[in-house]
Amino acid sequence: MCSSHIFLVVFYIDNITCTVGNVTINITQRHLN
Repeated sequence: MCSSHIFLVVFYIDNITCTVGNVTINITQRHLN
């Protein structure tokens, strides 16, 4: 239970990091253009 819970939290944080990275790239591209 505990390890799977930690795995879900890590997976959730990884998704947030990926989304934030994509948004940052989009904002940077718009700023350059």
